[in-house]
Amino acid sequence: VPSGLFVPSLLGGAAVGRLVGEATQDYPLIGAQPGVYALIGAAAMLSGMARITISLVVILMETTGEAEFGVPIFVVVMAAKWIGDVFNKGIYDIHIDLRHVPLLEHRPEKHMLSLTAGDCMAAPVMCVPKIARVKALVDMMATTRHHAFPVIQPDTGRFVGMVERNTILYILLLGSKHGAFSDQARAQTDAKVMVSYSEMIRHGFPQCPPLSGVREALAAGGDQDVVIDLLPYANKGSFTVEEDAAAN
Repeated sequence: VPSGLFVPSLLGGAAVGRLVGEATQDYPLIGAQPGVYALIGAAAMLSGMARITISLVVILMETTGEAEFGVPIFVVVMAAKWIGDVFNKGIYDIHIDLRHVPLLEHRPEKHMLSLTAGDCMAAPVMCVPKIARVKALVDMMATTRHHAFPVIQPDTGRFVGMVERNTILYILLLGSKHGAFSDQARAQTDAKVMVSYSEMIRHGFPQCPPLSGVREALAAGGDQDVVIDLLPYANKGSFTVEEDAAAN
């Protein structure tokens, strides 16, 4: 009969506690009844399995109607939880990990306490210059899988924004049609012609177009040796942190 995890844990702990109580009730120094052992065993099993503490104590006290069992139940519940924490997570947390549910805990894991932002970064950082060559962008799209790229000033290396991968692909796909490409010599002086986001949306943005289609569009226009100004497409308000900032 399907009964989840809560009731079987109570029954299993109660059964083990009852067996211990029956085995020890004949000893004169142990005066507790087997039913008390069953109650304590059920509390210990459920607390160790699900890491339930105060609420479990309240539930069992209301079930038995005896306040005198409150202190021993509380001691057993906390002992079971602390011992279980030494070995693994609670069974509900384990199920969350097995199902790959993207749950962000309110407290970081122990192994994350000493991590910094630098430990989470990919090295070397894949950056794109403010004015980038189309051929270099195509090669970068083919060799990396990053979702976004920092845009930097080529002469100073100063960070000026972030541009997303799908935006770069649509610029390469539609740039020749809309006149967004220019020669290297005229890149600083030509008026900026952008591929509008409304045009990208009409072609399927924010889904990334296939790289093969981007290559075909560039080959048809002969635009491998031109450049594109990425600054108008960059997110200049992106959130940044220091390299030694705490990851948690």
